[in-house]
Amino acid sequence: MSMESNRGNQNGIQQLLGAEQEAQHIVNAARSAKQARLKQAKDEAEKEIAEFRAFMEAEFQRKLEQTSGDSGANVKRLDQETFAKIQHLKAESESISNDVVQMLLRQANGSSFGRCGVNIDADPSPNNVKKLVGIADEMLKQKNVESLLFGGKKIAEQSNFQKLDWFAGELVQEHQRRSCRIAPTVAFKQHLTNQEK
Repeated sequence: MSMESNRGNQNGIQQLLGAEQEAQHIVNAARSAKQARLKQAKDEAEKEIAEFRAFMEAEFQRKLEQTSGDSGANVKRLDQETFAKIQHLKAESESISNDVVQMLLRQANGSSFGRCGVNIDADPSPNNVKKLVGIADEMLKQKNVESLLFGGKKIAEQSNFQKLDWFAGELVQEHQRRSCRIAPTVAFKQHLTNQEK
């Protein structure tokens, strides 16, 4: 009997070892299946992310084209608009220049009514023009009296010429800034307003 019980124990041990190996195979198969599912899920997620990124990039480019169009065309259009505005301002200033000169002469001579002083239309001689240029130079050299809130009045720190020079410089800088932009400021503002809606 002891031999038979020994054999029974041997068979029991063999069965246990077989069951353990089978359990190990099941665990390994489950791990492999889990890793395969994780890899598949990761691949699907990366694919969805890539598709979403491509969609959003295409949407952004479409909106950018709608709001700004071709940047070269915008720069050219802005240059043309600026040139047209400058020409319009020149034409306007030429049309009122005589009135402005007359007003300046009245102010310089202390008269506020009617024509007085030197009239360039009546006397276009070089002496008359020199006299007018001299008057204009004097006016540009002057410093205005400025009113201060609760502080009375004071003489301005800058002459009229310095103020005019500063203003001209600001206009030139603004024109340069606008000509260097890829898209006009208006396009950015429209794009932002469309997003807010």
